[in-house]
Amino acid sequence: MAIVKSGKVVIVLAGRHAGKKAVVVKTYDDGTEDKRYSHCLVAGIARGPRRVTRGMSKKKVEKRSRTVKPFVKYVNVRHVFPTRYVVDMDLKKAVDEADLANAERKVDVKKGLKKVFEDRYLNQKSVTSEKKAAGSTYFFQGSGSRRPPCEDRSQTKASDEEKNIKGSALICRIQVIRGTSVSSPRPQGAGRWRGDARKPRRGSGLWGRRDEKSAHRTKQ
Repeated sequence: MAIVKSGKVVIVLAGRHAGKKAVVVKTYDDGTEDKRYSHCLVAGIARGPRRVTRGMSKKKVEKRSRTVKPFVKYVNVRHVFPTRYVVDMDLKKAVDEADLANAERKVDVKKGLKKVFEDRYLNQKSVTSEKKAAGSTYFFQGSGSRRPPCEDRSQTKASDEEKNIKGSALICRIQVIRGTSVSSPRPQGAGRWRGDARKPRRGSGLWGRRDEKSAHRTKQ
């Protein structure tokens, strides 16, 4: 297929790695002697890096980011969903088809893939092409991290402060429109969506208690 080509990010639809993202290493449109159908060789992430937060140290972030568990396998073309993203990771050198037949050599291939994925994950800002950078971000997105580990903490802190300031300004504007302020409490009986005070129904609640008291006084 022309859509499924080398470097394309795909989503596996069947098997034990269903729902995982992978990168196409090589395609076989006409099939082979063993597999007489269109298939492709993909390499993906079975377990992504662990989540990191802003308060963690640089050493801890790097340690939690090096927990990638890759997978490599042959998949039917009908069992992958191609996306619009492309990455520039050179996986053909890391994956040798002759080594996949041997179980011991396949372990070494996975170790090489692990190193390639971790290096790209930690150095996502080094990608110059905007299209390839978007592909790398999408490939590692949802793999466990809340934010890229190479992101500058001062910039994220400043952006968070700007968001808080904008949010508080928006709340003040809404309160001015409704006729309330931050210091003044909300009027009792005010509507949930409107700022106008609603009187309680007669015969229930506070009005009912007043009617009972007045009736008791008249009897005395």
